[in-house]
Amino acid sequence: MIDYGYKPILAHPERYTYMHLEQFKLLRDWGCNFQLNTISLTGYYGSASKKIAEELIDNHMIDFISSDMHHMRHAAAFEDALKMDYLEKLMFDSPPLKNNLLL
Repeated sequence: MIDYGYKPILAHPERYTYMHLEQFKLLRDWGCNFQLNTISLTGYYGSASKKIAEELIDNHMIDFISSDMHHMRHAAAFEDALKMDYLEKLMFDSPPLKNNLLL
């Protein structure tokens, strides 16, 4: 994909619990961006996904965040996520894309 000018965005990498940090780093080195589901920070998808989400944030590897709002149960989890320290860390300690084109 990259050879043809596409910029891949991997959705919810924190839910790929079979992957390790080094594998995520390799994908980043290849040019892949990562999009975190905000509610993963609450443990909604399990403690393993929450731990990976925190690890990716700690390593400044998250490029986008999403709500993953598919139904009302997600709304309550999203509200909880808004109070999470890691969301604040992601929002204020990570370098933003600031509307840069992904070309």
